[in-house]
Amino acid sequence: MPEFPPRFMRPTEAAYYCGMGRTLFDTEIRPHIPAIPIGKQGIGFDRIDLDAALDNYKTRNLSPGVTTDNEEETPWRNEATQGCTGTRKPAKAASTSASAESAFDTALKRARDKKPKPNTSPPSTAPKPNGRGPANPGS
Repeated sequence: MPEFPPRFMRPTEAAYYCGMGRTLFDTEIRPHIPAIPIGKQGIGFDRIDLDAALDNYKTRNLSPGVTTDNEEETPWRNEATQGCTGTRKPAKAASTSASAESAFDTALKRARDKKPKPNTSPPSTAPKPNGRGPANPGS
C-alpha cells in the first residue's frame, strides 16, 4: 500500500510538510489556517487547509510578472531573454579620488619616516623568572 501523509498534522509535522522551518511556518502559514484540537491539549492542521495556504503563500511571494500557469511566460524559460540583463545597468568600479590617494601616501610616508624612540632606561638587573641571572645580560 502506498503511504500518504496523515490528514491532520501537528505543528512541527505541518511545517515539515510545507517544506519550511517552524518559525517561517508560524509566521506565514499558520495565521491563515484553522487549528484543530487533538486530545486535551494538542492542536493539528488539516492537510487540505495546508495545501490551500501553500497555494496562497506561493501567489503572495511570486516575483512580479512571473506566472506559473503558462511556462512560456516565465522569463527564465523564454529563449528570447537568454543572456539578457534586462534594464539593469552594470555596476561601475569604484574609483578613488586623487586626494584620498595623496592622504594615504602622506600617512605612509609619515609611518616610514618615524624614527624609533631611543631606549633611555637602564638595563634591568632583576633576576629572570627562572631565577638564573639578570633579565637582560649585557644590554
